[in-house]
Amino acid sequence: MVVMAVLAILSSLFFPSLKRALRVSFDVTCVQNQKAMGQSFSLYVEDHERYPVFRRAKSTSTDPKHNHSVFWDDLLGAGYDGRDLSVEQQDKWSLLGNETAGAEMYSCPLDDGDLRTFAFPSKYKGVIANQVSGRVRSYGMNSYRTWQGLTEEQKEGITGLAYNSVDSAGGFETWSMARNRIKIPSKVFLLVERPGAGYVGGGGGATSGNPLAQDGYYDWKNWNDLGVNMPEYSNIRFHNSGWNYLMADGHAENLLPEATIAEGGDLSNPMGGFWTINPND
Repeated sequence: MVVMAVLAILSSLFFPSLKRALRVSFDVTCVQNQKAMGQSFSLYVEDHERYPVFRRAKSTSTDPKHNHSVFWDDLLGAGYDGRDLSVEQQDKWSLLGNETAGAEMYSCPLDDGDLRTFAFPSKYKGVIANQVSGRVRSYGMNSYRTWQGLTEEQKEGITGLAYNSVDSAGGFETWSMARNRIKIPSKVFLLVERPGAGYVGGGGGATSGNPLAQDGYYDWKNWNDLGVNMPEYSNIRFHNSGWNYLMADGHAENLLPEATIAEGGDLSNPMGGFWTINPND
């Protein structure tokens, strides 16, 4: 009995420390992932003078406004992130099994399967389980003020919709920022965390245009069924009450979402800050 009591005491001291150490290692891995993606983006921009669009039509599509299933991570996978995806693989709606090899950097460890319980209370585990197929993509490109109807000179994020791009059938063309328009790349978001909303090579969560859109985008249809408190759920964040962000110059920072917005802005409309290419906002 004495031995068991001692073991119980040691366990109570050891396991919380182990969990904290694991949590720190996951935080570090997430930042390393973003830096690796930053290198891939840099190689892509060297070749194209623009950032990849968040989504474009299949290579086999005759209409650029339809069949949009090639995402920004597919474009980086065509020789820029260590992978060599074929046209057919880029055009697929999702990559599964062995096709996701080499795509580990697109997933934050805290957004991967059972490890989500490190960041989310157990009562939410049912909400996010099986929400996506294949490997989770935990990051989205900055799409602040990039909607249709804005000219290229008016757009302020990294990628979004082209000018008056949406047609009557609901199709759209996409657009991305030219590198030479970003004056202070160390102060502009390129990628932001948007956990659980998408999967490598597939749809969902490819962009985020404000801090509120980063939180809680999992399985919406199950929230009412499970009695989930959405405001409480959407305020859960992965890293030290904040998120990790990749800047356009390739470095990554951990920031509170409230610290990313401009004066007068809020989480639904940051009014500039790190979300815009304009250095004075």
